[in-house]
Amino acid sequence: MEKRLAEEGASSVAATKVTVRGPTDMIGNHAGDSSRDLGAVNSIVAENVGDLNTCFEAAYVAGEASEGEVAVEFTILASGRVVGVGITSSTVASEVVEACVAHEVDGWHFQPSSRLGLASPADVGEGAVVLDRGSDPMTEVRVIYPFRFSRIE
Repeated sequence: MEKRLAEEGASSVAATKVTVRGPTDMIGNHAGDSSRDLGAVNSIVAENVGDLNTCFEAAYVAGEASEGEVAVEFTILASGRVVGVGITSSTVASEVVEACVAHEVDGWHFQPSSRLGLASPADVGEGAVVLDRGSDPMTEVRVIYPFRFSRIE
């Protein structure tokens, strides 16, 4: 899956892209939990990859980042909230891009775990604090996902 963005009519702006091939590691995804399987994770990534490209494109055009890869580690809680976001490796040579990518991933939200038996995402809200307590190995998934940033030739 690949998402490309470019400013229309701005020939001086280098068009960039983010290429994703899938996570390199997923721990905690249980058989039968369709809200945490590879397809569900890839779907959320595909919905948000354009925001990651925005992080890279401005820095790249300004000469403050190089083409490369950023690997992000994060945990998906039972509620669908993302926590523990960190950069595990990077070759884009830009702390600004890395911080922006981490900030964007931190804002992602997945469907609540189907292992909880919740009827809908509306069932999870401010009053559902119990869902985000500590570590619950039955419903949390830790993911390491690399993103390749490059210009469009």
